[in-house]
Amino acid sequence: MLRPDGGTAEIRSRTRRAILAILLADAGHVVPVERLADRLWGTAAPARARDNLYSYVSRLRSELAALGADLPERRAAGYTLRAGPSTLDLLRFRELAAAARAAEDDAPQLFASALALWRGEAFEGLDLPWLNDRRHRLDAELHAVRLDRNDAVLRSGGHTGLLPELRELARAHPWDERLAGQVMLALHRSGRTAGALEHYGRLRDRSRHELGNEPGPALRELHRRILADTAQAAVAPAGTPVPRQLPAPPRRFEGRAAQLAALSAGDPRGAVRLVCGPGGIGKTWLALRWAHDALDLFPDGQLYLDLRGFSATEDPLPTGDALRGLLVGLGAEPGAVPATPEAQVALYRRLLAGRRILVVLDNAHDSEQVVPLLPGGAEATTIITSRNDLTGVGVAHGGTRVVLEPMDDPEAHAVLGAHLGLGRLHGEPAAAAELVGHCAGLPLALGILAARVAARPGFPLSVYAEEIRRDTAGLGPWEAGPHASLRAALDGSRKHLDAEAEAAFTLLGVAPGTDLGLAMIAALTGRPPAETRAVLAALEEAGLLREHRPGRYLLHDLTKAYTAELAGGLADGEREAALRRLAEHALRAAAAADRRLAPHRDRIEVDAPVSPEEEFGDEAGAWRWFIEERETALGLVRASADAGFDTLAWRLAWAITAHLHRQGMWDAQLAVMRVGLDAARRVGDLDGMSRLHSNLARAYSDMQRPAAAREHLREAAEIARRGGWVRSRAFAELGLGTTYSDEDEPARALKHASRALDLFTEAGSEDGQGLALNLAAWARLQLGAYDTAVEQGRRALELFERSGSPRGVASVLDTIGRALHMRGAHAEAVGLHRRASELFGEAGDLVGEALVSRHLGDAEHAGGDTAAARRSWTRSERIFARLGRSEAAELRARLAETGPADGETAPGGSGG
Repeated sequence: MLRPDGGTAEIRSRTRRAILAILLADAGHVVPVERLADRLWGTAAPARARDNLYSYVSRLRSELAALGADLPERRAAGYTLRAGPSTLDLLRFRELAAAARAAEDDAPQLFASALALWRGEAFEGLDLPWLNDRRHRLDAELHAVRLDRNDAVLRSGGHTGLLPELRELARAHPWDERLAGQVMLALHRSGRTAGALEHYGRLRDRSRHELGNEPGPALRELHRRILADTAQAAVAPAGTPVPRQLPAPPRRFEGRAAQLAALSAGDPRGAVRLVCGPGGIGKTWLALRWAHDALDLFPDGQLYLDLRGFSATEDPLPTGDALRGLLVGLGAEPGAVPATPEAQVALYRRLLAGRRILVVLDNAHDSEQVVPLLPGGAEATTIITSRNDLTGVGVAHGGTRVVLEPMDDPEAHAVLGAHLGLGRLHGEPAAAAELVGHCAGLPLALGILAARVAARPGFPLSVYAEEIRRDTAGLGPWEAGPHASLRAALDGSRKHLDAEAEAAFTLLGVAPGTDLGLAMIAALTGRPPAETRAVLAALEEAGLLREHRPGRYLLHDLTKAYTAELAGGLADGEREAALRRLAEHALRAAAAADRRLAPHRDRIEVDAPVSPEEEFGDEAGAWRWFIEERETALGLVRASADAGFDTLAWRLAWAITAHLHRQGMWDAQLAVMRVGLDAARRVGDLDGMSRLHSNLARAYSDMQRPAAAREHLREAAEIARRGGWVRSRAFAELGLGTTYSDEDEPARALKHASRALDLFTEAGSEDGQGLALNLAAWARLQLGAYDTAVEQGRRALELFERSGSPRGVASVLDTIGRALHMRGAHAEAVGLHRRASELFGEAGDLVGEALVSRHLGDAEHAGGDTAAARRSWTRSERIFARLGRSEAAELRARLAETGPADGETAPGGSGG
């Protein structure tokens, strides 16, 4: 049921309600089409699941638009639905619950407001496996908030009024020991201690008889304290010092729910918990939050020690000093601490024996420093934080490992809101989102930013966003004194690197981008890949980068800014040599990948032979290289030009432009071609100028700016004529003909196609002849000479099949299919268009796929299959809309004229 503008309306189709529920469950995140289909149908997906989804979502958009509600948005990877706390109860519920957990006096009221939003069952009336699972998870989330509310009410003295609801909850959740403890505490504080003890006895007897074990340690401890009438204070055994060394808890802790749950899983007695991650990621923040939440589990005290493992100003704490500090915390007289490490360890473990104590070892350097400090008994619990992954501890002692990564935007937004107040963030949503983005998910950065903003409460958030925007290359905004400095945190990690690792880390600041492959980094550092991998392992161990996929390494955005600062201190010759190595490698690899994907293109010279790591055995490998290294290659064009490596700059620009074209990335194509063209002009390289003028023309043509395209094509043709490059002149003529064909001037297009054919024949280029014949065939088609168009298309097809050019074959099949369709042979045309669509899809050519899908829909519609035609037109419209082409509007009108598609299949085969 939707409530736009205060009214109510219902989406009656069960299928469309299910799609809406799935998108709302992940509001703000893109749900890929394949994942949406799997959630909707599972293994019972219809044969044309994707096409059915397009139809369902289209109808859902129409219904939601009529209701004035938010619409699902189509993204490259799938669908997303924008929603915020003001429009979606679930998000408002979470926001209020988060605020309640961070509040003190107002917590009960905030929890009550959150729980009041929960009306009825989630996804009521929808019975799908994925939604059922999500419903169970939401029920668990609701239960967790109720438990947190209970704690807040009990802390505020509201035990008497809470008792009826506690009893009802306990009947629904008879095995929940946290809830049982809340019932016992409320009964005891209400003067009904006998009832509290009776409640415990029933749960204990049921646990013994049905599960074969005792209640957990926390509940047993509460029972013991109630018996001693000390339920509100922890008392240690007589004569034993109770250490209370934990630093204050984080006052504004938000997020990290999954990590807190992982630390809480299982029996804590004798356990080892590892919290690992880079500097500034919030390891200590998380460990202290968990430790304070779990105080009741450790009645015999808590030890805390900063091991200074990655301090920027001090060396790691020696193990002997660490043991001495722990022993004094346990009550040992300083003068009586043994002299030898072995005796210290023995005394330490003897003092811990049988005691339920928490030991927090913060900022550990490595396993060697930590292992002697582990209690070794069956009762004490240890939690360790480190930038190192502490493999040795994990291997020898097992335990739970929690690896922290940057927070996602909703979590980071909640953290900033806890510091500044959600009202302030909601008042400037755009500036708040920008600030969250600048912090890149680091709790330390969020805390520093919050401190700066809180210091000037009258300033709008946009002022801070602008300040950081002006200083994006540096870490200036993330400095708030020696104890709140991102640079100091990173200095601490770098200080402990060996010389080779530190040199490699510094050189990473030379490379554009934050995501690099092993071969790229090897070229940057000038080392063989095997040696480079070992150095990168050391950097990963120090928490300075992460191998997020095999052979690919990711730098955090702010760590990247830090490396850029370091690289700025290199000697000019060292920095430029590293950049040249990287750009030359990128050029060789890009040229090899381009050659694999587009063998008919002219080759360009490279200054060194291609290494095995830079060659590609198949199209998939070449395609993957472009996808993975595209951003780095684009940055290298600009960096090379800025460094004066102009020949490198224009050649790299040319080598990546075909990939940008296939992906419809025309703005990026224009930008990189302009940089490359300026570089070619500076060195007077006519070959480069001709090539880049042609590629600029291609981008302008795809952007439907034919006049600009022809201007560059004429420049390219003239330069090629002066240089005597027949093949380049032929491509310029071909491009001119294409622009006229696009403007429906087939006679002029035919003239340029004929010139191109003569020039390609003179150059001995079969692929070129095929391109010219295909353009001529299309021009004949536009003139109505369908038989001639088919004849010339088949000549072109023969040439492309002989040379092995899949994209050439796809283009010609589309032309022939269009001519046959116009001649009335619709069934034959459909077969050719479908084969062309497959080939364009395999080549990753979005433009080609959009064009042929439109033609396929025309042929299907003329053949009487309206449903298939609508699916083809819809696919074409979505691609054209994504590319910003005018054909999208035409296709939308055509879809509106033909009405909704028939034959939709609902989940499970029932009607929608």
